[in-house]
Amino acid sequence: MKRFKKAVKKRIVRPKKENKTKQQTDNIDWDSPLEKEFYNFSKSYPIVLISGFVVGPYKLDFAYFDKSSSRPRFKIDIEIDGLNFHSYLHQREHDYQRQIYLAMNDWYVLRFTGRQIFKNPDKCMNQILEYIKHLEDKYNQKRLIIHEDDTAVGK
Repeated sequence: MKRFKKAVKKRIVRPKKENKTKQQTDNIDWDSPLEKEFYNFSKSYPIVLISGFVVGPYKLDFAYFDKSSSRPRFKIDIEIDGLNFHSYLHQREHDYQRQIYLAMNDWYVLRFTGRQIFKNPDKCMNQILEYIKHLEDKYNQKRLIIHEDDTAVGK
């Protein structure tokens, strides 16, 4: 975690000039240094986050897809709300509209403040993992319903 904070602080205080070699970050166009560091930090966890995934007119900070079957049972949008971008009313209204759009398209949304990510990225990742586990349990329960006559019906 100290390495994470140090890396974020270094990029915030002294941002490096853009290099033409973006292969180190998978050619991702980062919206903030915090997103980039969180993405790199997430690689040490047993999940795959996709940065910059587009859903309709919206670009998500991170997307997670359930991989338990060929077709994902659930999708999660993980947003990092930095103070600079999310402190104005019109920006928050945009976020609310995005959240409504995503909910109408069967997405779950998790939001973290930049401060939460910066102060304790491990806690944020563990909350993401807990939420994934919660959704897996929820969808596993829906999958099989046992009737009184002991016949199983998939849902």
